[in-house]
Amino acid sequence: MQVFYRVRPGHHPITPFVIEQDGHPAPCCEDMRSHWGTLIGFGVKDCPRSGSKEVNIWTRIPQAKGGYVWSVTPICFCPWCGKAVEICRVK
Repeated sequence: MQVFYRVRPGHHPITPFVIEQDGHPAPCCEDMRSHWGTLIGFGVKDCPRSGSKEVNIWTRIPQAKGGYVWSVTPICFCPWCGKAVEICRVK
């Protein structure tokens, strides 16, 4: 499975660049297709532009005061079929 991304200039001195997914990947299996964007995806959940250029499993962690934060765990292989996940930069 290949996932393409672009690097764009940021708008703040702290973030000189941001990374965003370029297009939609062709999933390697039906399970990946059904979970892409909900349980697994590029970068950080609900953040289309971030500093992360990995495909991650997203886990929602409840907080004491009622909210939640997203935990991201990078993966290199599909958890269902075992095929490699390639991250490819588009220039």
